Amino acid sequence: MNPTLLLIRPAGSNDQLAGAFTALGWPVIERPLTRITSVDEGVDDRRLAMSLDRFDHVIFVSQHAVLTGLPRLAAFWSQWPSGLRWYAVGERTAMILENEGAPEVLFPAVSGSTGLLSLQPLVDAADSAVLIVKGEDGLDDLENTLLERQARVENLTTYRRELCNGDRVEHQINGYVVPVYNSSVLPGLKSVLMDVPDHHQVLVAVSERIAEAATAIGFKKVLISSGLEQIAVATCIESARRWLPYDKP
Repeated sequence: MNPTLLLIRPAGSNDQLAGAFTALGWPVIERPLTRITSVDEGVDDRRLAMSLDRFDHVIFVSQHAVLTGLPRLAAFWSQWPSGLRWYAVGERTAMILENEGAPEVLFPAVSGSTGLLSLQPLVDAADSAVLIVKGEDGLDDLENTLLERQARVENLTTYRRELCNGDRVEHQINGYVVPVYNSSVLPGLKSVLMDVPDHHQVLVAVSERIAEAATAIGFKKVLISSGLEQIAVATCIESARRWLPYDKP
């Protein structure tokens, strides 16, 4: 039998991985440990949205940034400003952005801030104006690097992740594999896995920073995905099978 895939991202964010691994015969359990809530729109936020035409680049750091941020921009723009370059953190976010009506969207081959910052227009961002549409905890390294490159950067914060409790899962003989995209969920994940022996749980972290945080609070088996995109995470999930002792109860 396959291990159980435990998915802990907000409701609606797990569908692709759940479908892919269900088709492969994996049991799948969802225990969302965060929920997405919109941030109230203030005067400064409306000012940024109304002045979209003074920016050279607009970057969406997640799918949630698109779903909560693009409507705020569209409320002031029936037609998007010409000359504005649009960016997404990865392919999936780019697809959602284009489906919501954005023009040609640039995105990196490997999802994440490092990939975004390697795109040539952002390498050459000096003296340009950049708007980053993000959550409260979104990719500070992206802003800092663009500032170091002498870009003028402003942020439109449209959502926050709120932690929520998940019910404990039962011990399964073939263990659990858990992809983790945010270090803030790790204490809650400890509680969810409280009844599962350490050697029957493997975390798949999407960054070294998350992996280090997981190890620091006591997770024993932590793999690091080569990227945020689904194919990278799925490949790492598959490799986690080797870390689980199927012959031990």
